[in-house]
Amino acid sequence: MTSVYLNHAGTSWPKPETVQKAVQNALQESPEDWGARFEHGHKRVAEFFGIENPDDLLLTPGCTSALSLALFDQPLQPEDEVLTSGFEHHAMERPLIKLGEMGIVTRVIPPTQDRLVDLEMLETSLTSGRVRLMAMTAACNVTGDLLPWNEVGELCHRHEVPFLLDAAQVAGWIDLDFSRSQVDFVAFAAHKGLQSPWGIGGLYCSPQAKMHCQSASCSIVPSPNSESPKRPSYCDTGSVDRIALEGLAAATEWLNQEEASVRLSKARAQIGRFEEVLKADSRVKLVSREPLQARLPTVAFIVDGISPGDLADSLEQRSLIVSAGFQCAPSAHETLGTSEQGVLRLSLGPLTSDAEINFTCEALQSALSAI
Repeated sequence: MTSVYLNHAGTSWPKPETVQKAVQNALQESPEDWGARFEHGHKRVAEFFGIENPDDLLLTPGCTSALSLALFDQPLQPEDEVLTSGFEHHAMERPLIKLGEMGIVTRVIPPTQDRLVDLEMLETSLTSGRVRLMAMTAACNVTGDLLPWNEVGELCHRHEVPFLLDAAQVAGWIDLDFSRSQVDFVAFAAHKGLQSPWGIGGLYCSPQAKMHCQSASCSIVPSPNSESPKRPSYCDTGSVDRIALEGLAAATEWLNQEEASVRLSKARAQIGRFEEVLKADSRVKLVSREPLQARLPTVAFIVDGISPGDLADSLEQRSLIVSAGFQCAPSAHETLGTSEQGVLRLSLGPLTSDAEINFTCEALQSALSAI
């Protein structure tokens, strides 16, 4: 075995063969077919997420751009409040910081001892009359812990506050039906659980969602009587990567061949094998706050006596490709208490084999014994 790839929470690899073939075929397509192929791919991705009208799905270069677009095109005014969680990726945190420079107030709803979001504090905040948006990740990318986004969405809709969900980590692992969910905006990436190439993601905007999108007008000379566009468009995001879209459309077909719950259950059982090895060593501390059945197939940990970076080097020498450090989520690490050196993260994909799991368990035991 040459190497085992264990950074699927960062990006999936290898891509399914049908996805690879779709990308290769797209490179040979005639320009006269591009328009029809775009409409076909766009519709297929929308159907995968339960979106009835493809116009409600804006394809973007990735989740980071989708989040920025969703946040900066909100009708916010100075002293308005945006709520978020303590487990956010930098892609969410950065635009919130920029909004702060414009007078928008961001408030973090912290976790409680047994919940990743204090729902009582959230509901109290939602009744203040100052909150204009709740923006939150569906899962912590450091640990795989699933946040209670369904409950959060219900509270937001009860109090008529729009809800923006970052679904980068859960898309492809958990069935998502956007049109039936209590969400107003959903941003996602295609290169993680969706098993697709880099360079494409999306932003779902519910039909009822309100945005302020003056910049979305692509007319050279807008009509004096025309209304400001209500949503961003491809003039705001840039051209869609048509090659990546073909890969994403093929990936949705591949993913539909098996229930998401089946893929997730298998991967969780495999991660459980890693946890057995880690728990057998008293120097290891698992960082996840949620039990395995409330997480994506990820385990994050630290080991007394060695930094995550040095341990990653040791594992690389044993042919394991892992993630060490802060995973582009500094605020999540502050919440988790790991902001000094970060963690070592192992994450699986649906194509991870049992042979790779066996190999990894032996490599983990060897690396820990060598400390």
